[in-house]
Amino acid sequence: MVFSTKQKRRTQRWLTVPMALVLHAVVFGGLILASFMSVESVPPPPITISFVAAPPPPPPPPPPPARHKKTTEVKPKEIPKPVEIVQPKIVPEEKPVPITAPEDTSEDDGVDGGVEGGVEGGVVGGVVGGVVGGVLGGMLGGVDGGMLDQPLYAGIGGVTNPELVPGSKKQPTYPEIARKAKVSGQVILQAVIKKDGSVGEIQVLRSPGSKFGFDEAAIAAVKQWRYKPGLQNGKPVDVYFTIVVDFVLQ
Repeated sequence: MVFSTKQKRRTQRWLTVPMALVLHAVVFGGLILASFMSVESVPPPPITISFVAAPPPPPPPPPPPARHKKTTEVKPKEIPKPVEIVQPKIVPEEKPVPITAPEDTSEDDGVDGGVEGGVEGGVVGGVVGGVVGGVLGGMLGGVDGGMLDQPLYAGIGGVTNPELVPGSKKQPTYPEIARKAKVSGQVILQAVIKKDGSVGEIQVLRSPGSKFGFDEAAIAAVKQWRYKPGLQNGKPVDVYFTIVVDFVLQ
């Protein structure tokens, strides 16, 4: 009996040690867990916002000092004093005779721009030896009223335009080739209107085409026309004259 109790006591001592360790471990673990559970959440740090304004612009530079204008002193003009009129003490017995300009005794029957040796009825700019009624720019020995048998241009040198005699204008015959081709146009001629009013030489200046027969038809018709001749200084002359002939397809 004595041996059995000793053995039980020994076994109980060996069991208390581990049990005490386990209890201490549990207690410490609970304390640690409780400390973690009781930790408060850390608030976020405050954010400081600062507004920085732009620096003010620099002040404007001071205005430059005003320049003082030099003032020029204006001197007053001296007004001459009027001279006193003194009446002469001695009055001359004879009155002075006024001087008259000499009279021009030369006769001036000419024309401004004329030349010595000119004739009455001449024109300014003419030449000595010219013919009364001649044209400026003519040649010595020319015919009175114009050039030698050469046609003149109407509207130049005082030459009038010829006038068509009513009733003498015959319409040209429309060319058959142009009619079939349905072509129309205008022929411009330069003709010489003679002194007797008949039509002389004719030259074609412009045509829609000679292959259509317009030129021949226009010349044939104009040759039959009669005119009042152009005049120079009241006399009929041969004149170059432009004639237009229209061909209208109907």
